[in-house]
Amino acid sequence: MPPWEFRELKRAPAGATVDDEAAAGGSPGRFWLNTSSNVRHNERCRWFGKTKRGRLGGPGEGKACGECGG
Repeated sequence: MPPWEFRELKRAPAGATVDDEAAAGGSPGRFWLNTSSNVRHNERCRWFGKTKRGRLGGPGEGKACGECGG
């Protein structure tokens, strides 16, 4: 299991995952998907929300950022 997924599990309420939150009608996740390059960034990444073209997405979309592991 990658470290960023392990840390995400520790932050989520007991028994809940990011995917559970999205399925419950919450936000799609804490990831920014650059729609030009198809790279996703987690919320701690310096590129989160700062690309010209992008949207919020889930952990299974796009490819992980080389810096943050999105």
